[in-house]
Amino acid sequence: MKTLSTVLVSLLFSSLALSQEIMHDLTIYSEDGEEFLVFNGDRQINAEYSATVEISNITEDQIKPRIKFRNESIEDLTGSISMGLSPEGGRVAERAVWVIKKNKKGAYKLRFESKTLK
Repeated sequence: MKTLSTVLVSLLFSSLALSQEIMHDLTIYSEDGEEFLVFNGDRQINAEYSATVEISNITEDQIKPRIKFRNESIEDLTGSISMGLSPEGGRVAERAVWVIKKNKKGAYKLRFESKTLK
């Protein structure tokens, strides 16, 4: 009976540890200092326009941000950012950095810059 109780308690703690959500951090910044808002779906992430936006504790492994610039002559950007998938196929918490920069044609694009494990 004692062994069964020990096994059940071990299984309970193991399942709780595995069920914890993995949380990611994301930084998006403008290389040229253009101020912007970030939206994920209908939800506005940052309250005020800024050239750098830091988003903490993201539980989704993929987000599709929409970037709206203060300068209305710059078109909104959309992108798809995947986070937390290791090469081995597991999930890991990470910090990712993405940059908004101009391409050779002068259009702003959202580009991956770096990521580290959290």
